[in-house]
Formats: sequence, C-alpha cells, structure tokens
Amino acid sequence: MSSNIDYLCLKALRSLGFIIRNTKEFNNEICLKTLYTSLVRPIIEFSSVLWNPTQIGPVESLERVQRKLLRLIGFKIKLHSQVNPPPPKHTQHK
Repeated sequence: MSSNIDYLCLKALRSLGFIIRNTKEFNNEICLKTLYTSLVRPIIEFSSVLWNPTQIGPVESLERVQRKLLRLIGFKIKLHSQVNPPPPKHTQHK
C-alpha cells in the first residue's frame, strides 16, 4: 500500500512542479489555489477512502505536497513580511 501512496505523492509533486514552473508571474493566491484544487488535489484524494492513510509516514508524504503549495503562496504574497513585521520605530520628538 505504501508504494501506491508514494506513487500518488510523486505524481502530485510533479503536477505541483508544473504549476510552480508556469505561474512565476502570478501573484494571486486564489488563482494558485484554484490550480492546486483542480490539478493536484484530485491526485491526492484519489481512492483515499480505500487506502485511508492512518500511519505517520504516508500522512507526512501527503502533507508535504500541501506544505509546498503553502510555502509557494506565502512567498508569492510576501506573507513572511506580514507574519513577522519589523518592530515599530520609536522617534523622539524634541
């Protein structure tokens, strides 16, 4: 069963790589999410009822695909600067 999950994860990562390569100029997270839900997510969810990943290894493999997309969207919308904003500058008025 693990080889089937590995195959699906690799196929999903290839599809996600296709999205990443072809959306370098995209900055709209809704567009990226739509591409992900139409091209990658069906691969991950294919027959998930049958193989129901309850072990940690297969679940981590599947979540790795989703984390990669989240990192891409975060980078595209510059989320890293919003999560850790610079400290406010204190100016003293004389």
